[in-house]
Amino acid sequence: GFKYLKLLDLNVYATETYKIYGEVDPALTFTAEGFLDGDDAESVLQTVELKRDTGEDVTENGHEITLKDDIELFDTKTYYKPIFVPGVFVIEKRELRVTPISYTADNPIYYGEAPRVLEIDLTDINLAVRDNINAVLTGELTRADNENVGQYPILGTSLELISENYYLTYTPGVYTIIPRPMIIDARNGGRINIAATRKYIFLLAMCIWTIS
Repeated sequence: GFKYLKLLDLNVYATETYKIYGEVDPALTFTAEGFLDGDDAESVLQTVELKRDTGEDVTENGHEITLKDDIELFDTKTYYKPIFVPGVFVIEKRELRVTPISYTADNPIYYGEAPRVLEIDLTDINLAVRDNINAVLTGELTRADNENVGQYPILGTSLELISENYYLTYTPGVYTIIPRPMIIDARNGGRINIAATRKYIFLLAMCIWTIS
């Protein structure tokens, strides 16, 4: 008489996949289990095409990975019943590396010069191509309210992320004020009184002393 042949469950799992926000999607892959001896994914599964939910933002639950179309088997392997298990595509936060433009001993500010505007160095900030820094970060850089000779840290305590797609790494900068050069021309002779002060470097130039 007629015998009923039960199809074998073939479980196909979408692989959980990760990427950093702003980067290109990696390929979507899968694993499968439930094969008879001698069978494998390459010989049984003719077509398994995957897709993920649209969206490029970091989300708490990720983006679901599903099938584009039904799974196709090779004609000689019709004794399987494919069962697809969706996966998750996770977009992880991108590091925003914030470092101020520093004024070091090689690039100092002389005492008495106008204070510099404190700015972020965009060279290695690691901003995604699609983003603008003003749409990602708010706040301002600060330093000690002191215009005397010295070295002061540039702080980012008021900086705050607007975008949920980033986490912030801040490296303090340096604001260096050095003594201002003072050139004294004594070509005309005479007595010169130089008051000692730490705020100036005195460069005695072109001095002509006449001893009578």
